[in-house]
Amino acid sequence: MRSAVRRWFSPPTDRVVIPLRERRLDLFFVVAFSFFILTSIVTDAVNGLNGALDPDSGYAVERFIYNTYARVADPLLIVNPPQVRVSAWISAFVWLPLYVVFLIGFVRGIDRIRPFGLVYGGALTHGMITYMSEGIFGRVATEGWADPALCPGCVEPNTLYYIAANAAYLVVPAAMILRMWRPHPFTQEPVLLPPAVSEPEVVIDLRGAEPEVSTREPGAREIQP
Repeated sequence: MRSAVRRWFSPPTDRVVIPLRERRLDLFFVVAFSFFILTSIVTDAVNGLNGALDPDSGYAVERFIYNTYARVADPLLIVNPPQVRVSAWISAFVWLPLYVVFLIGFVRGIDRIRPFGLVYGGALTHGMITYMSEGIFGRVATEGWADPALCPGCVEPNTLYYIAANAAYLVVPAAMILRMWRPHPFTQEPVLLPPAVSEPEVVIDLRGAEPEVSTREPGAREIQP
């Protein structure tokens, strides 16, 4: 199993990997996926595994999410209906291993991540459009936040804050589709140098009365008289 994984992450033998230092724009994806790995573990798992967010939770991260973000910008996250819970579960336990694969793929230049990148880009772009539509225009965002029984301590959601907090999850997958569009996003064909052209050899024959100058191709055998 370990050897199969090592082979999968190995560079191709018939193409040349473009080093990351020559793919400076890919540093954007390296940083983004590193951040997504962290948020999948620390924050998405909270909504994926729990019910409604609790402002008095013993988990400091849950209290932080409630007070600094959900209460003022995303009351739907507090209510945590099945749509939100499933989305968070997918982010924490499905996208997380892919983020690790993508991170390694971008650093090492592995073309094999391309189909996974295209699927991820399309799926998450669609998912975030529907998720953010509910988060901005849904019942909880427009009127439910005012019900203290439904959303204790909530204020009218700050839409700009909501968009800024979620924009990366829409921009990165959309950019991933564009980045993975080429069949070989990280490699190129080897550059073959043309064969060296050797100059003809100059031969001077001093055996006659007058020197004779001639040329012959390199490596040609001299014919003895």
